Amino acid sequence: MERIALKLGYLGTNYHGFQIQPPSGPRTIEGDLFEALKKLDIIEGRTAANYSAAGRTDKGVHALAQVVSFDTSNTHVTPRMINSMLPDDIWAYAQAKPDLKFDARRDAVSREYRYFLVPPTDLDLTSMRKAAELLIGVHDFSNFSYRDETESPIRELKRITIAT
Repeated sequence: MERIALKLGYLGTNYHGFQIQPPSGPRTIEGDLFEALKKLDIIEGRTAANYSAAGRTDKGVHALAQVVSFDTSNTHVTPRMINSMLPDDIWAYAQAKPDLKFDARRDAVSREYRYFLVPPTDLDLTSMRKAAELLIGVHDFSNFSYRDETESPIRELKRITIAT
């Protein structure tokens, strides 16, 4: 048995977010990924594979460096192999074989988010930059997250850039 960390990119336009939904639910990135991994006999299921994802995205959102981790007995896993079973708007482009205890979500050191807005009208960039400055620093995000006694809700926002 070995652990695989897989780096994915995807265009989320045709998906209802990253996180898998019930079988009769809408199509998701994770659902298509699981289907590919199962067809290739890389994993049997989420629990048996000790599967973890570094993050989630909402409906229509794209990602460039999403990391997932899982256990497998298949010692010949490659991004190319996985891509052969994925649709064109999801791609695996890197992999690593981390320690067996590696967890993509809990072991992430940092995350980077980029939001691109297509404004219907002109935006007040000066006001947006002033407001963004207030978010930089260390803050308690308890009201925005699932309560988990083992993890601190304290996070640091290192940088926010408002650009045109």
